[in-house]
Amino acid sequence: MDSKHNAVLKNIFIGTFILGSFLILSYFFVCPLLVKGFVSYGDDITYQVQRILELSHNLKQGIFLPFVYTYSFGQVAFPLGIFYPEITLIPSALLFNIFNHQVTGIYAGIAFYALLTMIFTYIIFRKLNHSWVVSYIAAILYTFSVYHTIDAFTRFAMGEYIAMTFLPVAFYGFYAILKGKVKEWPYLAFGLSFILLSHVLSTFIVVLTMAVIWLLSFLWKSNHFQSIRYLAIAGIATLFSSAIFWVPFVEQQLFQKYNQPSPISMENSSTNLSELLISAINNSMLRPYSIGLTMLLTMIFGGIFFRRLNQLEKYSYLIATFIFVGSSAVFPWVVFQKTPISVIQYSFRLFMISTLFFTVVAAGLLKLFIQNNTMTSIMKQLSLVFLVLLILGSWSQSMQKLRINPLQNVATKIFTNSGPQSKNPNNSTFVEQYTPRKTMPHFKELIDHIAIINHKKVTLTRIVAKPSKQIYTEKSVIYAKKVDLPVSYYKNFVAYRNGKQVSTIRSSRNTLLVNSKTTGPITVAYKYSAIDKFSVLVSIASWIVFLVFFCSQGFQYMKKRWSSQTPSSK
Repeated sequence: MDSKHNAVLKNIFIGTFILGSFLILSYFFVCPLLVKGFVSYGDDITYQVQRILELSHNLKQGIFLPFVYTYSFGQVAFPLGIFYPEITLIPSALLFNIFNHQVTGIYAGIAFYALLTMIFTYIIFRKLNHSWVVSYIAAILYTFSVYHTIDAFTRFAMGEYIAMTFLPVAFYGFYAILKGKVKEWPYLAFGLSFILLSHVLSTFIVVLTMAVIWLLSFLWKSNHFQSIRYLAIAGIATLFSSAIFWVPFVEQQLFQKYNQPSPISMENSSTNLSELLISAINNSMLRPYSIGLTMLLTMIFGGIFFRRLNQLEKYSYLIATFIFVGSSAVFPWVVFQKTPISVIQYSFRLFMISTLFFTVVAAGLLKLFIQNNTMTSIMKQLSLVFLVLLILGSWSQSMQKLRINPLQNVATKIFTNSGPQSKNPNNSTFVEQYTPRKTMPHFKELIDHIAIINHKKVTLTRIVAKPSKQIYTEKSVIYAKKVDLPVSYYKNFVAYRNGKQVSTIRSSRNTLLVNSKTTGPITVAYKYSAIDKFSVLVSIASWIVFLVFFCSQGFQYMKKRWSSQTPSSK
């Protein structure tokens, strides 16, 4: 009985240590920039901060799914909530509202997903039959990887950063199905659906990678029917779970045409392999973006000890290395410029896959190190502690370089605790991405708030933002029965006057033309369709099923551990 009691206490201690240290490390992840007291330059920072601000306004009024953004993006009643997934950004917006200091709130959201990334990665590597020590180090290695950090701070690409949280879960589910562990398919469905609920392009990259791996699996796998069946089941479950996003998105895409968002020449955006290697050696978090020193060392030592790795680790090494090299200018990206693959815009986005797969290889190398019988137990323990300190130390040094970079100084601050520093915090940048193609010839009139009233162009200045509603209170608007508003025409957009819905039609500018019998201020809003509401219910039901499944798995795991610790009777 004493041995069982001691084993239970040991597991409680280890679990407490892991969770406690992950909490501390999640704070450590944001600390170098948090202490500055302001949020400064990042590739997508204005865009992403506006998203957080918009969600925070709506959450205060109990609105968790705002489709129309009215406080930000130039106040043009921009339906970004339909075109860019916002569900996984809700925790960041909630934390933003909780903290008195708004900068702390922004970084708290980043810290939350750093914590979740470590927890998910640890669980997945335990399921890959690694020890808690190897899984713990793998979780730190992945979370504090250079590219993951670049997404969080240098690029401030919140969608991609959050997507990397669910990447290990999705790929584990995919791997489990290919290996015949078909009952693990919910991991794929959960991981992939929440990647889609975070970032569309990351989902495209993940699905494309999985498709290539699945086709290659035909070379060594014979029973394809079973994998096809459960991949299809996981795919359907993914669609159910993510319906809350993709149903309204597809609804708009079928309604009218849009230009490709920010088309980029992939040939010109790719980097020379030599520059990627130098950036990785320097562990740089600045351009050109790379995989960092730890992943580069994993690639080197993985090649040296390749024969001693298991099958999963060997395949992971080959895939990660191919993607890293292929992401450079060595690969003829110009071939794919006029194909759907060009939507990923930047080949360095593939580093999210390389980072995860190199982490799998690193875990294998750690396992080989621990199994080495030429070292004493104390030497191994000291070496592992030194390794963790080395990972965190090299990361911290690179963060300090990022922190003192000219783009991260007070002159470039974009957001402080008193609010946005831009003279125009409601920046209309990127609004053209999801503006209908037919509206684009009149785009300047849209962002300049030019309405057409009585055949005359009128610049509107009295625009009131409310959660998911935009109110036009200009006198010229109030007294006119027919107003061509500077709002793009979207499906399910409606207008109200005096609390009643009024007639709207598509104008010659492809904008919202109000044609009513009454007068008064005009309120523009999105009216959720029946299919929109149904998609919300389907997604919530799917999340509940996932929750029950994972709780059941956790209970079974604890029961199994408890049984294995019970002394056998003689």
